[in-house]
Order: sequence, then structure tokens, then C-alpha cells
Amino acid sequence: MQEALLRAWERTDPIEHLDAWIITVALNLTRSGLRRIGAERRARVRLAASGPSPSQTDERIDIERALSRLPQRQREAVVRRYVLDHTTAEIAASMGTGEGTVKSQLSKARAHLAQELAFDPDEETNHADA
Repeated sequence: MQEALLRAWERTDPIEHLDAWIITVALNLTRSGLRRIGAERRARVRLAASGPSPSQTDERIDIERALSRLPQRQREAVVRRYVLDHTTAEIAASMGTGEGTVKSQLSKARAHLAQELAFDPDEETNHADA
């Protein structure tokens, strides 16, 4: 009701039947609110239905745990390269180091992650060091 009164107050043109106008605005605001609640509920149901499978969740936990075991500089380089999709030049500039150092950190991090996650590091071909 307060929103309807505020809208009446903000209007510059005269309202002939103020009480009817306020009731109409209040009803419209209520309907809009109910539609929004319904849409949010449907969206939550869709998101829950399309969420990650338990195996994907387990894999994500394994990856996060392996990342947390990396030295800070390696973890920072990996996140910037593979999550934020930065180039080695961008990573080097933001970390205040050379591109060669970034490439070395990424290589060491990949080897460590491959060992942690039991992957073959020679099969890693998704992201070449740019």
C-alpha cells in the first residue's frame, strides 16, 4: 500500500478518483510481486534440476582440494590462466614477473595437479601457453 501511495504522490497530473487509483495500483503491484515470486520459484526448480551430478560435484571438490595444495604463485597463475582465461603476458604483468616464469609456474602446477588427480600430464592439450 505504501508503494501505491508513493506513486500517487509522485504523479504530476491530477487523479480524479484517488481511492480507486490507489487500490488499482496496489492490486497491480501485488500481482506483479506474485508473478515475480512464481518466476523465481520456477527458476530455482529448473536450476536444481539442471545442477551438477554427484560425480561432477565430487570432481569439483577434488580439483578444489588439489588447487588448494598448490603454492600460492602457481595457484594464482592457474586460476588466472584457466579460470579467468588470461594470456601469459597478462598474468606476467599482473604478477610482476616475466612470461617465462609464468609458463614455468603453469607447467609445475599442471604436473602437480596431474599427479594429485591421477591424470597423464602429456594429455593436457586444452589450453596451450599463449
